[in-house]
Amino acid sequence: QAFQALAISPATLTGLQFGRDQESEADRLAALTLKRTGGEPACLGLVAVLTRIHAEVGREPPEARSTHPNLVNRIREARRACEIL
Repeated sequence: QAFQALAISPATLTGLQFGRDQESEADRLAALTLKRTGGEPACLGLVAVLTRIHAEVGREPPEARSTHPNLVNRIREARRACEIL
């Protein structure tokens, strides 16, 4: 039974990737909207929220087994989006 818990089908992995891609796009759109409406300080608020969530969550499962991108990656991408936009 322990092996069953570790087994992940290719269809499940594909679904997880789709979910992560959607979450990444949602983060990018959030950064864009925040920057347009409140400038860089508002955009950096997204970074602050993600950082706070990361501090509360602690250790995360491997990204390949998660429906969300790794929080460290989300924080990095949010910072990048705030600078670029």
